[in-house]
Amino acid sequence: MKMQPCGTSIKVLVVTDYILLGIGIENILKKAQDIKIIDMVSSTVKAKEAISNKRPDVVILDDGLVESEGFSITEYIKTHCASVKTLLLGNHYNEDRVLQMLSTGIYGYLSKNSTPVDIIKAIRVVNSGEVWAERRLLSRLITCHFDDEASLKKLSKREQELALLIAQGCSNKEIAAKLSICEKTVKTHVTNIFKSMGVDSRLKVALRLLQACPDLSPTTMVPFKIIPKVN
Repeated sequence: MKMQPCGTSIKVLVVTDYILLGIGIENILKKAQDIKIIDMVSSTVKAKEAISNKRPDVVILDDGLVESEGFSITEYIKTHCASVKTLLLGNHYNEDRVLQMLSTGIYGYLSKNSTPVDIIKAIRVVNSGEVWAERRLLSRLITCHFDDEASLKKLSKREQELALLIAQGCSNKEIAAKLSICEKTVKTHVTNIFKSMGVDSRLKVALRLLQACPDLSPTTMVPFKIIPKVN
């Protein structure tokens, strides 16, 4: 996992119209020396202004605002501030909705029942560029009906190898190092994998591999990685 440079903090913007929720998050994050809340806003319109002016590293977005105001904020981040990582905070798990949200560029979905330790860990994980997903969420998403075998058969042997590394949470740079190929070649393979599997995110690649390969198992409450079982 990429570490935050020494002496710097992960800048967090909290977007929620529930004052008590915002205060609770603020109190939790005070316990983390490497995380700093730079602002707290109550609407997606104000969030766009804060993102543009203050350039946070991570945005904690209340799912309730997305339901009432739409996905304009996530599309804005994806288009104008791609380096900003969004962590959605919600009350319920609906696989179709979560997949829809992930396709807009969100890096993780966190339950409002999560512990302070998990909230802090999730912020660090998405800031490093990895996807955060709780095991129970993965279990529900895995039940989605994909034509997995057909999509996997479209992949070359090398692409299948890359897909497994993607599912293990490896970045393009890490994959390039493991396979002794250049990062540009990895990006080309990843694009082909997405196209062949009919997906638009690394998490969806992992979900399809999970469903197609029962011997793979998700870890619990850690950076999203799929770890092959050791016989």
